[in-house]
Amino acid sequence: MILDNTMLSGFHSCPKQFYWRHVRNLVPTEDKRVALTFGTAFHSALETFYKGGSQDDALISLVRGFPLTISDDKRSTAVGLVLLEGYFKKWLPEHWEILQVETNLQFELSSDLVYCGKVDLIVKDLGEVHIVDHKTTSSSLSNFIAKPNHQFSGYIYGTRCLGFPTVGAYINLIAVMKTKQDYHRIITHRTDLELEQWRLDVLKTKGRIDDSLRTGHWETQTVSCRMCVYRDLCSSPPETLQLMIDSKYKEEKWQPWNQTDVSGATDYSSLPV
Repeated sequence: MILDNTMLSGFHSCPKQFYWRHVRNLVPTEDKRVALTFGTAFHSALETFYKGGSQDDALISLVRGFPLTISDDKRSTAVGLVLLEGYFKKWLPEHWEILQVETNLQFELSSDLVYCGKVDLIVKDLGEVHIVDHKTTSSSLSNFIAKPNHQFSGYIYGTRCLGFPTVGAYINLIAVMKTKQDYHRIITHRTDLELEQWRLDVLKTKGRIDDSLRTGHWETQTVSCRMCVYRDLCSSPPETLQLMIDSKYKEEKWQPWNQTDVSGATDYSSLPV
């Protein structure tokens, strides 16, 4: 089995949601995913810059990655350009020593589990190695929790597997708001004990996924139903379920690790409903 932070977070949030997305490979056909597209474009712009491109190169990258036809009340091409220029004004000249940009992770946590991910930056700051994760968010930055956080634990663990003496992470927060720009960098560290606890937690989650695959039972966490894009599927009776799938959803596998040449992933798409 191959897992990444997105899959683990999805299962923790709601096993039934994990089933629809990562077993049945379903996504809404009319889901514009503006926030995801905007975040990806902003990441690409920062990648361009930290790989040695100019500020203008980064701005061009953002425009190419976020089409003018996609927007919402907080995200548009114009907002992205203002946000990126504000980022440069806030943090340049950069004090980090950039060691690596866009580092793919793939490592075994057990004989039947590979964990994958992608680290935005690996940097050295004041003689210590940290990973950096860029996050564009419309939520209050004061509410962001850096510990406990499974994603950063996994990325710190993974870069150690690559040979880096990683001690912690910088969460590079970029607030996407209607009226202003806001930027923060939160630092968090992990001990060896905390990283081992993360590994055990992932293995336990993998075991729960195995149990659900074996039994066909996927628990529904109703707390998160209100905003869930799979709500219609969970509320459809069996006789109309396929009609609902055909009318509102399409198949799209979540396999970002294909870029890291990982082979042997279990294909769950043939499982019965």
